[in-house]
Amino acid sequence: MMVTRLPKKIMLQVCIVFCFIYTVPIHTSATSNNNSSSPTLDAGITPDKNAVELSDNGLAEVEMKINLLPSGKATAKPRDPNDVVFVFDKSGSMNDIVHYGNGRETTKLEKAKEAVTLATEIFKENNKGPDKDQYALVPFSWQNDMINSIDELKNNPYLVSNMVNQRKFTAEGGTNYTQALQKAGEILRTSTKDRNKYIIFLTDGMPTNSENIQTIKGYYYKLINYDEYRSIYGYRDDYNTRREWFALVIDRGITGPDGTIYIEWEERYISGQVPIVFDSNSGRNQAFIKHNDSFYLYEPSFADTNSIIKSHIREVVDQLKKENVSLYNIGFGDEKNIDMNFLVELASRTNGTAIQVDAGTITEVFERIASNLSSEYPSLTEGFLRFTLPENVQMVEDEHSTVVGNEVIYSLPDIPFTPTPPASMFEQFNVKFTSKGIYNFRFDIVYNGGKIKIENIPVTVTVNEKNRPLQKIEFSVPTKTIYVGESFNLNDLLRFIPFNATNKEFNVQLSQDSTAVSAAKAMNGKWIITGAEKGYRTITVTSLENSRITASILVIVKERNSDGEGEDHGLDNKW
Repeated sequence: MMVTRLPKKIMLQVCIVFCFIYTVPIHTSATSNNNSSSPTLDAGITPDKNAVELSDNGLAEVEMKINLLPSGKATAKPRDPNDVVFVFDKSGSMNDIVHYGNGRETTKLEKAKEAVTLATEIFKENNKGPDKDQYALVPFSWQNDMINSIDELKNNPYLVSNMVNQRKFTAEGGTNYTQALQKAGEILRTSTKDRNKYIIFLTDGMPTNSENIQTIKGYYYKLINYDEYRSIYGYRDDYNTRREWFALVIDRGITGPDGTIYIEWEERYISGQVPIVFDSNSGRNQAFIKHNDSFYLYEPSFADTNSIIKSHIREVVDQLKKENVSLYNIGFGDEKNIDMNFLVELASRTNGTAIQVDAGTITEVFERIASNLSSEYPSLTEGFLRFTLPENVQMVEDEHSTVVGNEVIYSLPDIPFTPTPPASMFEQFNVKFTSKGIYNFRFDIVYNGGKIKIENIPVTVTVNEKNRPLQKIEFSVPTKTIYVGESFNLNDLLRFIPFNATNKEFNVQLSQDSTAVSAAKAMNGKWIITGAEKGYRTITVTSLENSRITASILVIVKERNSDGEGEDHGLDNKW
């Protein structure tokens, strides 16, 4: 699992060849200056071996070094204005108690509010350009909380912090990434082309809900809750009404995506395009129709609702990428509660980044992101290396790396310009190979939400079989008797020591004192020996790798008599 680093040394695993240096200028201002003093970034990739052999365990590994070479000098310049949407998870798990500092405790929700507040203060302080930065807020649980949202871009970041710190800003419900990111994209769609577009997405859980529009036609059971049941059956809030309700719940109760208990009531005919709500909370795999402010049961069970939900999210994120929106994902919690691999995958699709935090680091991370996005001075932040694993190549994950399918995302350190950068920064990583071959890689280095990219750095590595020298060749028998016209496979009588020697190729020589047998090499590389006439002949094989390694066998050829038995005429007695 990869996490964008708080400054630490990187370790990674990958295997590669050749060194390439690429240079790109750093563009963080409205007008870029490409002279020799402007900040630039070079990157080189250097292997410790140009070729490697598979070891006895069938694996090969090569250490690679990435050399990051920043240069130039940063000067304060008016930057392009930012449009930032905070997408804030306020699902029920945000009420969980967390500990930080010297034994202090609070809820996730309160700690997240603190982090957002500090970020808005930094945004406000750095908002000095003639074109003001703009901000919006999308709180969400199983659906978007539009009552406590800021669904238009505003130039005062304190509106965001004021909203999240309201008493009524509470946590409850499931976790719907899809509609929250979709709404953030709609808000940013009102922005103009000359503005940077960012989403800061905070969540403490895996996605459990999602909606998408589908065309349906048929009869579906309407779901009603307890209040609706009371209303339909005389609004009798007495013992018998409650007993009847609970009996129905036991018989056919269903938990809706909003966490409310419903029962199936009666079928209604629905046709046309309607929202379908998918729900995987608490291991459920269900889908519901939203129609006329009510839920209808669409499917009582799906094989894998999680996969459906994730596919919806990917579609939304791919649209964000098309609209040049960079996604900064913050996972608040541990691996039991959040899927950092998925958050990394989503961020990478937009050239953004993903960061895992806890109660002790969340405020630091929010402050850092706000500072990086709004600083006047050019710097390289939230960087990562991205590449695709060829077949038969394995990546060993650590806390800074993520493998999604066959794509690797590996975080890189921030490079500050104050106003000059460090001379160089080195990172090293390894990959493992499971088969011989020539492997071609293409590497991308991405910083600043894709504003800084070095793409398609080519690297090749050659992996060979382990060279196991041949030590000995021997025949399984000293002699072989055949009849005239009969053939056999010489290779079947040979033994190679060691059995897994790399090179088992050999030449065949026939003794010159006889023409009793002939030898021919078949298309499959096997040597076929045929009895040509009565007699005997010695066959000697010699290793192509080492001519001193030989073995010999005597082949005796007999004729068949009229009753099919062989006639030896004293041949066997000769031996």
